[in-house]
This record gives sequence, structure tokens and C-alpha cells, in this order.
Amino acid sequence: MKKSYPPHVKFILILLITLFFLQGFLSIRFKSPTFDEPVHLSAGYLYWKAHRFDYNIIHPPLANLLNALPLLFHKKLKLPVLNKKEQSEWIPAEEFLYHNNMNADKMLNQSRLVTLLLASLLGWLIFRWSSELFSWKGGIISLLLFAFSPNLLAHSRLVTTDLAVTFFIFLSTYFFWKFINSPSLRSSFYSGLSLGLALTTKYSSLFLLPLYLFFVIRKKRKTSVYFLLILAISFLTVALTYGFIWFPYYFQGIKALFQKSQQGSFSFFHGNYRAGGWWFYFPFLFLVKTPLNLLFLLPITLFFLIKKKKKVLLPFITPVSYFVVALFSRVQIGARHLLPIYPFLFLLCGVLGNIQVSRKLKNFILALLFLYPLNSLLIFPHYLAYFNGLLLPSRAYRWVADSNIDWGQDLKGLKKWMDKNDISKVYLGYFGTANPKWYGINYRHLPSNTGDINRYYPSLIPQRREIIAISVSTYQNIYCTDTSFYNWLHHYKPIGNIGYSILLFDITGDPYAHLNLGINYFRSMLFLEAKEEFEKVLEIEPKNPIAWFNLGRTYEMMGNPGKTKICLEKALKFSSPSERKRIKKLLQKGIK
Repeated sequence: MKKSYPPHVKFILILLITLFFLQGFLSIRFKSPTFDEPVHLSAGYLYWKAHRFDYNIIHPPLANLLNALPLLFHKKLKLPVLNKKEQSEWIPAEEFLYHNNMNADKMLNQSRLVTLLLASLLGWLIFRWSSELFSWKGGIISLLLFAFSPNLLAHSRLVTTDLAVTFFIFLSTYFFWKFINSPSLRSSFYSGLSLGLALTTKYSSLFLLPLYLFFVIRKKRKTSVYFLLILAISFLTVALTYGFIWFPYYFQGIKALFQKSQQGSFSFFHGNYRAGGWWFYFPFLFLVKTPLNLLFLLPITLFFLIKKKKKVLLPFITPVSYFVVALFSRVQIGARHLLPIYPFLFLLCGVLGNIQVSRKLKNFILALLFLYPLNSLLIFPHYLAYFNGLLLPSRAYRWVADSNIDWGQDLKGLKKWMDKNDISKVYLGYFGTANPKWYGINYRHLPSNTGDINRYYPSLIPQRREIIAISVSTYQNIYCTDTSFYNWLHHYKPIGNIGYSILLFDITGDPYAHLNLGINYFRSMLFLEAKEEFEKVLEIEPKNPIAWFNLGRTYEMMGNPGKTKICLEKALKFSSPSERKRIKKLLQKGIK
């Protein structure tokens, strides 16, 4: 039976979804590609055009296929060139995005709109399910919480799998809830189809299979035959997505992901590093990334859910189960892995639409809801860097990194800041896969000692104001082989930030900073850059023995023994008695 709502409810429904869409749409143009977007975009196009399901294999293809749909209308696009010897997926992705027959921003932003439309559909579904569970008032409350959620907005304008799997997990659970309440061929078909769509979006949705089995077993009615039908339809959906012939790639992807999960990610938390992470990592992120209004509403919601005894067991257990699975995950690189939880929280808060409470509690709930939109409006357009005040966005980089705050999204903002402040070149330590040169950024590359994913673009050393622009993840030595690589920079106070993800430091005329830059270049075997940094130190402090010593070592690596000897003799002349012994030993080794 078709659900009907009063005219003013339809108006509010359309208004809130429109406001959500506008927030996402208006913020898209401010952001450069995040770390994974070029790979997902090129993967989707490869799936359509070349059926290369072996590319980006740890992700099922549906989300990428959907995002690449707008590109199919552009006939002259070149396929990503895959080199079997090249292990990195990011190099062909960078070529596809920035060296194609279409503007990179246009290509990316058209594909991002697919995610935004999918997210808007999620908002409508949250409203509908909440209205069915509670009332249209509850539906409005649930939709309000969705429409101004910074975490949902952050991923609703990206070409990644996080929002898509959030939508399809919620859709699948909705249809399974209908099936549990009324088993039939019709409800089985929709449940199986939506489950298949979830399974072919991201492997994290596999947690639904044992969860659904649990509900089938506990159901008194005979639903086992219908459940077998659901499974059959879901796996048929997955096979159809791959085009049957390439269906085995789905299981190869599971195997590859399992191997990656066994190794675990390299996680950062408040100055600590650990492979596989910590049990409290996701609870902490949930505490500091969830709007305080929602955190206050959740215990009230739980109280009334228990009191009212609504049919909310499935929508309650689903996010709890997902969260428990996340606790045991060894891949802890961002709060985005908690994204599927939030639509269920918004849904359950719909119970507040029809409750009888004291005037004080009612006013408290209304105040929380009235102020809730400020969470997204005040952080616009930097939704990825949202924190709820328990941890301020400007200080969050001391606690977490990676996609929690820095996913490579702020090159456009950096270029705008450089133009505004008349800065022609910067030292750039960028954590991302976008091409800074494409955005007009002239820079000297700062190494991260990892065999950087980004290609090395040489440039002249910055003059006049010497600014370091360094991504939070690079600043915190994420993925560096040496987790103290940039610790020397931690003694400096940032002069500002770009979207909270890129920190700015002014090192103009600072010999200590240039000395450490030179050492970092030397350790990364970038000897020309190391030489220029040590020479910069000596322009400021001609009698600096450490700079002379390191300059000598640099010349040695560059194959210039004559200059090596001169530099070490200078270091010997200006050094302390304890340092001279080491330098004399080097001179005695045969450096002539």
C-alpha cells in the first residue's frame, strides 16, 4: 500500500533532502581528489570498457560502476594504461585523471554527483522507514539528523565505496525487515536483490549473512525456504554485476582482502603507531566525530525504544553487530569505516517523534534538534575534518590522521592561500594522489621516506617567505619507514592550516629547519636537494659545523671527493673537540 503524507510533511521532506543535496553540491568544487578517488574512478571506467575486474580487486565493482556512468557519455576518453610490471594502482589512475581528453575536475565532479544522488536517496529511505516504524514526525526527526550530518556529507560527494555500501546495507536491512515481518515471494525477491547489491559494493557487507541467518533461525514461522531464495537471488545479483564470466574475481577479492586484513594497517593514535590498531580506536572516533547533539539524544532514544517495545530489533542489532565487527578489525585508518552505523542511529531516533515527556525534557530534545544543523553549517566545506568539540578540528591532528582529517583533499585550498598571500613556491609534503602541478602549485617536494606514491616534481627552492605546507598524515609520519622522520617539525607552531588537513609553517631564515630538511633529503637519496638545503644553512650560519659535515657527506654520495674534503675540513675547523674525532676518521678513510 502506497504511503501518503500530509502536504506540509511532503514540503519538509523535499526541503530537507534539497538542503542536504545543496550542501554536498556546493562543497564539491572546493575539494581536490581524495587519496582513493582516482583509483575508484579509473577502476569503474575499466570495468565498463575493458572488463578488467582484476584492477582494484579488494573492492567489488558496483560503486565504481555507478560512479563511472557519466564518463560513458564522453566517447574520447582514453583507458587507463595498465603495466603488469607496475604494482601500484595509483600511477595509471593519475594518468587517467590528469592526462586524458577531458578536464580532470569535470570528470571527477560529474562522477561525484552519482554518490550525492545515492546519498539523497538514502535520506528519503531513512524518512520512509522511520515513518513506518514510528510516525511522520519521527521520519522528519530522522531525516533532519541525516540532512545535517557532517560525516554523511563528507563521503556523499566522493568517488569511493563508503557511502554506497552505507546506502545498500541500509536498503538491504530495510527489505529484510519487511521480509521478517511478512515472508513472501515478493519480499524475498526485494531482500535478495538488495542484499546482492550490498555484497557487490564492499566486502564489509558480508556481516549481513550471519546476521540474517540468526533472524531466520529465531523466527517461529518457516522462513528457511524463502531465505534460500534470498541467498540465491543475492549471489545471482553479484554474478550479474560481474557479467558471470568474471564472477570468480569476487572470491579472489575476498582472498586478497583477507590477506591484507591479516597484515593489518599501520595505525596512528596520539603519537603512537601500531600495526593492526587498538581496540579503543573506533570507540574514540565515534565519541569525537559524532555530533554532541546526537550523542545526547541516543540514551534518551534507547530508553523509549525499550519502553515502547517497537519492532526495532533488526535495525538495532544491525549497527551494533557492525560496530562489534569493526572493533576486531585490523584495518583502522578512519571513521569512514563506521559510516554504515549512522543511518540506523538516525532511524532509531525517530521514536522521539511521538513520546510523552515532561516539558523540560521536551524542550531539551527540541533544543538539541534545533541546534543540530550547526554541525554541518559551521564546518562547511571541510566535512572530512569534522570533530564535535570534545576534540577541536584545529587540534585533531595531534590525535588522529589519515581519512579522519587528511585524505589529500585540500590542494585547491592551498593554491588559493598561496595566491592570496603572494607565495609563488612552497615546500610541499603532500599525502595524496592528486597532481599538485595540475592545480598550479609550484613546490619543492618533501619526501616521506616511503617511495612516495606521488611522482617527484623538482622545482627551485622557495625564496623570500619559505613556507612548509605539509599534510597531517605526513607530519605525523604515517606510512613512513621511520616514524620520527618529521618529528623535528613538531617543535614548531603552525602559522595556519588549509581545511585542517594541511599544516603551514614559516621557516624563513631558520637554519635548524633547513638543516633538518637537508638531512631528510639526504636520507631519501635526493642529494641535489640535500646539497641546496645545507648550502642554505651556511648562507645563514657560515660556521655551522653540522651543515659543513653533512654537505661533505652529500658531495661524497654525489661522487665529488674534492669538495667532500673541503667541506669536512671546514667542519673540522668549526667543530667542538668531541666532534673532531669523528671527522678526522672520515678524512683518514681516504677522502681526498
